Amino acid sequence: MKKFFTILVLLIACNPIFSQNKISYPGHMGKRVLINAELSMAPNFGKIPNFNGNTKYWAFNYLLCPNIEVIVHRKGTLGAQFTWFDTKFSISDGNWNTLYEDMRVFGGGIFYKQYFGSDVVAPLGNYFRFSFDVMHYQHLPNPETITRLPAEYLQPGLCYGLKAEYGRDFLFCDFLKLDIGLALGVSFPGFGFGFWKDSYADKTMANRVFRNYFLGVKVGIGFLAF
Repeated sequence: MKKFFTILVLLIACNPIFSQNKISYPGHMGKRVLINAELSMAPNFGKIPNFNGNTKYWAFNYLLCPNIEVIVHRKGTLGAQFTWFDTKFSISDGNWNTLYEDMRVFGGGIFYKQYFGSDVVAPLGNYFRFSFDVMHYQHLPNPETITRLPAEYLQPGLCYGLKAEYGRDFLFCDFLKLDIGLALGVSFPGFGFGFWKDSYADKTMANRVFRNYFLGVKVGIGFLAF
């Protein structure tokens, strides 16, 4: 995992593929690197509680996604991001009792953002964004219930995700960026909603990652660093 992130950082920092664009389009106001803090709000599908135990459909889970973004040409940016969130998942204890256990997800990925419109230039305007993520999930043990749970459902693992997003960036004072977007994604393993009763998919941590990754309303703030 460390090698993966090291390669991402080096690719964006060196940026050899797009170096020819520095002359034709050096970035906004001569700056090409943005540092962003983004929050994705995932609705709570089903009756599984969110991170703080709320079971309402409008009870969101929150994915923190800080990232670094580089303007690589007139209407496109390339970036690397970190993803982190806590939530709960459902599991049976073997006696037909459903328990809700805590889990943590963290990882990272890369993305490409394409702006569109005749007079639009990065990093301002409407865009499509395409992301690839690798996410590690793990159970956060509860001492009161850990001995009652099937160990085979509590093993940590990796999920791989693909996401597409439509949104808009706003730029203020030539350095402060605000953005909003709506994203749809899929992650594997764990793909599926499993609305049927006692679904195996409902009782895996990987499926909970999928549910949080599937739909998100994103807001973010960033700035042109250099």
